[in-house]
Amino acid sequence: METNKSSLQTNYHTGDKCVLNFKPCGMFGKELHKVEGYIQDKSKKKHCVIYGKWTECMWSVDPQTYEAHKKSEKKGDNKKSKNNQNKAAKTHIKNILHCYKKKIKEAKSSSGGDEVKKEKPQLPYLKGEAAERADTRRAAGADDDADDMPEVQETVAVVPGSVLLWRIDSRPPHSSTMYNFTNFAMALNELEPGMEAVLAPTDCRFRPDIRAMENGNIDEASKEKERLEETESSSERGIRMKRTGPPGTKKTEGLVDIGFFASARAWLLKDLDIDVLVKEIKDHVLKSSSAQTFYQLQKMNNEDEFYDAVTGLDSDESCEGVSEASFKDAVVSQKNNGRFHRRTASRNTGTTAFSSCQRIYTPDQTDTDSVTSLPAPMYARNTISVWSILKKCIGLELSKITMPIAFNEPLSFLQRITEYMEHTYLINKACVLPDSIERMQAVAAFAVSAVASQWDRTGKPFNPLLGETYELVREEQGYRLISEQVSHHPPISAFHAESLTGDFVFHGSIYPKLKYWGKSVEAEPRGTITLELLRHNEAYTWSNPYCCVHNIILGKLWIEQYGTVEIINHNTGDKCVLNFKPCGMFGKELHKVEGYIQDKSKKKHCVIYGKWTECMWSVDPQTYEAHKKSEKKGDNKKSKNDEPQGADDDADDMPEVQETVAVVPGSVLLWRIDSRPPHSSTMYNFTNFAMALNELEPGMEAVLAPTDCRFRPDIRAMENGNIDEASKEKERLEEKQRAARKERNKNEEDWSTRWFQMGTNPYTNREDWIYSGGYFNRNYQDLPDIY
Repeated sequence: METNKSSLQTNYHTGDKCVLNFKPCGMFGKELHKVEGYIQDKSKKKHCVIYGKWTECMWSVDPQTYEAHKKSEKKGDNKKSKNNQNKAAKTHIKNILHCYKKKIKEAKSSSGGDEVKKEKPQLPYLKGEAAERADTRRAAGADDDADDMPEVQETVAVVPGSVLLWRIDSRPPHSSTMYNFTNFAMALNELEPGMEAVLAPTDCRFRPDIRAMENGNIDEASKEKERLEETESSSERGIRMKRTGPPGTKKTEGLVDIGFFASARAWLLKDLDIDVLVKEIKDHVLKSSSAQTFYQLQKMNNEDEFYDAVTGLDSDESCEGVSEASFKDAVVSQKNNGRFHRRTASRNTGTTAFSSCQRIYTPDQTDTDSVTSLPAPMYARNTISVWSILKKCIGLELSKITMPIAFNEPLSFLQRITEYMEHTYLINKACVLPDSIERMQAVAAFAVSAVASQWDRTGKPFNPLLGETYELVREEQGYRLISEQVSHHPPISAFHAESLTGDFVFHGSIYPKLKYWGKSVEAEPRGTITLELLRHNEAYTWSNPYCCVHNIILGKLWIEQYGTVEIINHNTGDKCVLNFKPCGMFGKELHKVEGYIQDKSKKKHCVIYGKWTECMWSVDPQTYEAHKKSEKKGDNKKSKNDEPQGADDDADDMPEVQETVAVVPGSVLLWRIDSRPPHSSTMYNFTNFAMALNELEPGMEAVLAPTDCRFRPDIRAMENGNIDEASKEKERLEEKQRAARKERNKNEEDWSTRWFQMGTNPYTNREDWIYSGGYFNRNYQDLPDIY
């Protein structure tokens, strides 16, 4: 990128002028990024010369010193340029002679050795034969098709006696992979907690296309961009707001004249007396020479919501007719990093100061209180050697192996299994569907969505302590959940969720068995998950797929899930078989899920397909098979031309993610994954749902059981970025748990669970941990002190 333009800056009070010349790079790139100029007074006397590069720094120096330096520099350049010109001329002559000799040889060979006519061969620089001229240019290192960026010359040569005016700030690490953003640009789209209640709904931080692109969802960003452009092209033109004056006046765009707020701005910048500010603004309104402006203020105060840009007040609280006391309260700055705080209501508590603004970004904007970030980013894991720990564990079960805390994420495994409930709306949907096949589709989508949060979640959750619990109540989604660590060896976690309206019960017990295979860690799912739709008297059971984390020792960590998941409706006999495909040698099947739904007579009613990291679709089996056949013919043609590329012996590189799911015509969307919050990659790749799982809101301490994992000091310390403290607390808790187990063994006492009891699952006839009830009665006496 280059800039080629002169910039003129004039001080209209003194007549001083600064002329800056942003130079084009030139043929050999010597002027690339350079800026030169001068400052003169109104009598056109030059006072100083300004020079530098707009990509680096700017300096100021006396004009005489600068001219003398340029003259001495020019003498040295003239000697260099003569030598360079001589070299270039010699090279050019050699190229011409080479072409001349080539023409003579061709003429001799075509005449069979006879005497050649004395016609001069066509030289490339005379007749412009493109091929030979291109060869000559390529031999000299030039490119005919592109204006290559010249090599960046040495930094600015500082003239002795110069004064530094400005130097560019260094860009943040990995800026080249972040659109080359500066530190300032990085923060422009950040949406901090509480800002949603303050910002206007038209603020571009709420643009879904920009937010989707920032999160790496290019397809979603493209769709949202098209939707917003279509909205803008409608008759109302989205963001345009027209105000009409009194009869006989012209229409005006936007709000009142900016001069109305001149006094307020001066007060903010110069700390004028607030009483003077109030008086000046009231006088400006009452004595304004613009009758139309005053009419607009009256009309807006009576008919429309008018937002006062200075005070942050609504129309009925604007400065016309407002008391001085209320105005002072509205404009007092809190002097917090220079920010000016508006007095506005929360989005969740009533009408805001921006209630009249059109919502131009979202068709149905809903209010959320979700947490979008953690107190501290994740700890870097590349400084720790895992090989020293795992080299003796190949083929063994890892539940008894202590791993460095840096490989954890600040959540307990009880909280991780709570993430099954992120897409509870699919269960609620299944509860109201009249057809059993449609209900199975919703349940299948829920089963896939339950493991979708594991995408890129390479951190290991904390092993729950024996007796540890976790509860989650979401009244807006209509459910509550309780989970308990019911066994330590083997580690078993039991959970029970129920609808607040009595529509469903969702429960199970999970025992993930971890094995290390040299380059990867595999989690074998053990335990049964049960979903009961009470309104339909139906029960569904299934187990999760295998999960594998690759490149534990070397390379970038990545996750795949594979295996067959069977979902059985024990009432109707319907079955859904889902095949989570392994990525394969060339990665074509990465993240793919395919399956079908059949009734008890084994008739297939629909095919389900998609990716567990993106979305799931349903389509008629015949349509799907026809589409696959036509697709296979095209793939066969491609595969003949494709050649396998070399593999890496040291790391199982994650295959490049293929194009998103190719939707078969006639398909019905069952589920689509939600986009993750900004900076998720530095927050353990948490989803919006996971971000809030460890949140301890005011008043919760008095309600939660003392065994709730929100009170775990090691998890809390890691969430706050205190790795050393987290490691010490983790060791202390583990040692306390060992001492308690030794004491029980000494006294020949058995551990008794509090909220779950071992029983038999009535649908699978297998042993299962069943919720015994009573937790939400809030009787937490005699609970063990585990923290």
